[in-house]
Parts: sequence; C-alpha cells; structure tokens
Amino acid sequence: MRGLPDSGVPAEHPALQCAASRLIRKEIRQKGDWAVFRLQFEPSGWAYEFENIHYPDIDDTSIIVFDLAADTMGYESRNRARNAAIGCAANWSTGMQCSNGGWAAFDWNNDSRRLANIPFADFGKLLNPPSVDVTAHVLEMCGRPGYPLEYPAVSRGLAFIWGQQDHEGRWFGRWGINYLYGTAAVLPGLEASGVGMSLPRVRRAVEWLVARQKPDGWWGETCASYVNPALRRQGRSTPSQTYWALIALIGAGYASHDAVARGIDFLIELQRADGTWDEPQFTGRGFSGYGHGDRLENFEPADGADGQGPELGAAVMINYHFCRNCFPLWALGRYEQAMMRPQYSTTEGAPFLCGASLRPLKH
Repeated sequence: MRGLPDSGVPAEHPALQCAASRLIRKEIRQKGDWAVFRLQFEPSGWAYEFENIHYPDIDDTSIIVFDLAADTMGYESRNRARNAAIGCAANWSTGMQCSNGGWAAFDWNNDSRRLANIPFADFGKLLNPPSVDVTAHVLEMCGRPGYPLEYPAVSRGLAFIWGQQDHEGRWFGRWGINYLYGTAAVLPGLEASGVGMSLPRVRRAVEWLVARQKPDGWWGETCASYVNPALRRQGRSTPSQTYWALIALIGAGYASHDAVARGIDFLIELQRADGTWDEPQFTGRGFSGYGHGDRLENFEPADGADGQGPELGAAVMINYHFCRNCFPLWALGRYEQAMMRPQYSTTEGAPFLCGASLRPLKH
C-alpha cells in the first residue's frame, strides 16, 4: 500500500481501497497482555502474525496507520471506519511509549534480562525492550497528521533516538540487518517529524551511509555483524538493504547525490524480466543468538560447540520474500518524485555531499 502510491498508483485505485478495507477489518479491538500495565488505553493495532490478538505490533501498526491516512476509501461510511481505526490505533500506539521515550514492538517497559539467563534461551533476548527502528516508525506515523516537535510523545521519542546514535553517526537495527536498517529507519522518521535535515548529527548519518556504498552501487550488511562488530561494513549486496539506504538518503534531502543515482541505476539493471528482484540473503532479524541481544562493541570468539560465533548457529534470522519487491518501489518512486521537485531542477541550492551530482533515471 505504500509502494503503489509511491509508484504513481492513485489513492482511489480499487486495489488500495480493497487492501484498506481488509486492514480495517483486521484491527484488534480487545485487550491483550499489554493491558496489565496500560489498562487505561483502548485496544487497537494490528498483529505481526496472521492472528495474534494478545500482542498487536506497534511497529506494524505505525506503518498501517501511515498508509491508511494516505488512502481514499470512496464512500463516506468507509472513510468514517478508516478514520476511527486511525484514531484508535494512533492513540493506542502513542500510549504504549515506554518510560525512556522509546517504543517496543509489542510491549511496554519490558526490558528485564531474567529470561535470557535461562540455559535453553541460547538465542538471547526473549522480551521486548524499546528499539530505535520501532521508535522511528512511530515518529514517522506521528509526522503524517502533523504532530509538532513539541508534542510530548514526539519530543521524548526524539530524545531516545538521539541518545542511541553512536559515534559514527549510525543506529543499531533490532528488526532488520543491521546498522543499515536502523539508520534507514531513523532518517525518514526524523524528516517526517520536522527535524531539520541540515543538523550535524543528521549529516553524520548521511556520510556513514554514503561511505558504506559498495563499488557496484548497492548496499549490503551481513547478519554476522550482530556478533562481530567488525563485520558491520561487510556483506553481499541486496535489494532490500539498498532500498533502506536509498530511502534514508532521499528522505534526508540527498536525492541528487551521486550515490543515490548509482543505487537507483543498479536497482533498475538487476530487476528481473518478471518485474521482481532476487534476494536469497536473510535481511530480517528475529534473535541475534548471543547474550541479551544488545548492541555489542567487541567480539570475543565463543568457546565450545554450543557457543555463538559469527556463523550464527544459535540465531534466528528471517528472509521476507515479498519485501525485496515492495521496497524497491518505494525507492524508485520517491527518487522520481524528488527529482521532479523544483529544488532539483538545477544544481544551485540542491543538497550535496562528497561531490554530489544531478542525474535523471537511467531508463
């Protein structure tokens, strides 16, 4: 639903209306386990799974609210149902903000490490503390209806994100691999929230992304970067991770940068005849397979056959087969839209970094 409008499909298209109707029907409206501590909020949201009424997913919910808000239902009764779902879900999502300003995927203030110490919990984190990527998606959702920077939930969420940025300007990725995902989630969230993209800390993130581009024009990062920080700069190029970098750079105002044009060119060139992209690599993360699952600064080789090393024998990683085709649509569509805006019609005044240059779509 986000990739099609970004690609020029009108909001009133029957496919988008049908998808929106289904999402509205699937909204969760009964209290789950989270209500033990957040009983004052009316239940809402959508599950990550096909059916899971006990744990609606804040990450998925934030994306769905954003997309429903951009849709046109066609009939007044359908628009009322859509608006009601958006209002309830947005209220529930913001109400699930944790004490430190961040959001978790499906829980509130649950950062205990006790379960990770159980011997059979060799894949690490079992519970659901706040993460940067989920927080950034919620801020992006808040930015669509125009929540101001001074709004308490937004300001606290931004403070959480800034506190998690490391010295190289990047952010750790909890639900996607890895620093590419975390950084790519944050920049569009900041832009949607109204944060100035000229801030030095934003430029540091942009510079890190540009420096990570591979000679072939793509981006990639290995799953093993979770257990060995030295590998965060390595990995085979993938369409999904290339999209993440592109959408972050475009959102930050660098659509005219040569790195973006090179990434777009390679997305186009490697598209298959049936319109899809090939991606056998795993770019989603379930569990990192070590300790408590927090960000590691140093790698210590594991001892023993049951130890966790860069081979990820105890980890749970995920291959999302549809993302490889949806994500590039976002990047291609938003690149084309950005390059058609007046500020990109000339190099004068256009954002630049490391010798940016203007280039149109190659094909």
